[in-house]
Amino acid sequence: MTDILTDQIGVPLEASTLFFTFALMIVFGIWFFNEKTLSIHSIFTRRREAFYWLTILCTFALGTASGDLIAEGLGLGYLTTGIIVCSVIVCIAAAWKFGLDDILSFWIIYIMTRPLGASLGDLLSQPQENGGLGLGTTVTSIIFLAAIFITVIFLTTTKKDLVQKPTVTESVSKKSNVAIQVAVVLCVFTIISLSGYFWRQSVLSNEAKSIAGQNVGLGDMSKFSAIEEDVLALVEKGDFSAAKTRIKDLETAWDNDAARLKAIDKTKWNEIDKSIDDALKAVRSNNPNAEDCKTVLQSSLTLLQ
Repeated sequence: MTDILTDQIGVPLEASTLFFTFALMIVFGIWFFNEKTLSIHSIFTRRREAFYWLTILCTFALGTASGDLIAEGLGLGYLTTGIIVCSVIVCIAAAWKFGLDDILSFWIIYIMTRPLGASLGDLLSQPQENGGLGLGTTVTSIIFLAAIFITVIFLTTTKKDLVQKPTVTESVSKKSNVAIQVAVVLCVFTIISLSGYFWRQSVLSNEAKSIAGQNVGLGDMSKFSAIEEDVLALVEKGDFSAAKTRIKDLETAWDNDAARLKAIDKTKWNEIDKSIDDALKAVRSNNPNAEDCKTVLQSSLTLLQ
């Protein structure tokens, strides 16, 4: 959902992040209003399960949007994004140890696992020149599958995840305390997120002014040109399978530098971004036409020079 909004419709990641944040808050609000609890251990009716899966849908979309915003939109990269998200998880786990509500802690950490998984997956799978470790999608998938398999075996053997008693109805005082905790957590998240966002935008803006003062357009575009030239050569040979693989590198490299380049000259960036999108669509089509692919790639190369 997030990728469709961003890549095909052109919705900014900031807007997607805010939209899915509010959507998730609304789902939680309706769920709690109707069921009086958000505990996953209380899910034993179809309606509660429906609320649960709707929540999962929103958390996945929000995780993708926020993770892409940090890693690509703000240009911090996969490793930094993973460290930031891990730090949030550690802080919430520590707060839980000191009295933060169980259910509130669970859902915050659960939401954070979405961008954590995405950033770690990209860090492991993407080529080194794009900021990854170059393990590839197959090896990365095997690593994650092994982690899931080991976790399932561990929980099945130890039964640490089993709840022996039904959820006890919360007292009015506890509900009031939880409401205060929710308000405090939302305020802290909002303040830190907005402060970090505007600080990073300021850094990107200063870098853009420095480059703009050198009158070099968007800067060095050689790495993008090199990839497009490789793709063009593969298209001319008729090897569209290899061309599709290579053009993925272009997409990843362009997304990684998007924040920095957009800050320099948004109009120029949009022009090149559209040409790259056209190249991606042409090469990745079910029945790619060689001449069409050559045309869009040559046009994009012209803009990159």
